[in-house]
Amino acid sequence: MRPKIAPAILLAASLLAGPALAQGFVPIHHGEASRIAPYSDPVRGWRIAAARDAGGFSFCTATRGEDRNRVRIGSDGVAWQIAVVDEENRVARDGTILAVIDNRPWELQPVRVGNWLIARVPPTMYEQLRLGDALTVDIGGRLLRRDLAGSLAAMTRVGECVRRRGVSGG
Repeated sequence: MRPKIAPAILLAASLLAGPALAQGFVPIHHGEASRIAPYSDPVRGWRIAAARDAGGFSFCTATRGEDRNRVRIGSDGVAWQIAVVDEENRVARDGTILAVIDNRPWELQPVRVGNWLIARVPPTMYEQLRLGDALTVDIGGRLLRRDLAGSLAAMTRVGECVRRRGVSGG
């Protein structure tokens, strides 16, 4: 089921991330319009959160790392996404990033929302994110390396969060 999105929020988001919305997903960005709340205790080193806006449920995420070394994996119930920080604007608005999981590369075309680059996860990459050991993302020449330990458990919890529309407990 596609999440409800308030028209004003949809318009604001479309101005920031039109290509993503044109592809039919809500970018997993914890922006000013979102209310973020922990969904559960951390899962194997990943912080699990649910986002809501004026229209209700938006998405759930698992985040690992701090500041510019954060990696976020999440879903809005339509698409799985991966997000990384690009504070230095190294990647052009229509540029690409290279994500490598256990020596297997994917060229991704992210949308920029603030300092975040957010890309839809291709189906072939989804299982690698869940089961892989190491992620390296080339962000315009800056290499971000992140251990994927616990990603299976974290992504399972994100899936639960999406099914429960961000309502924890029970």
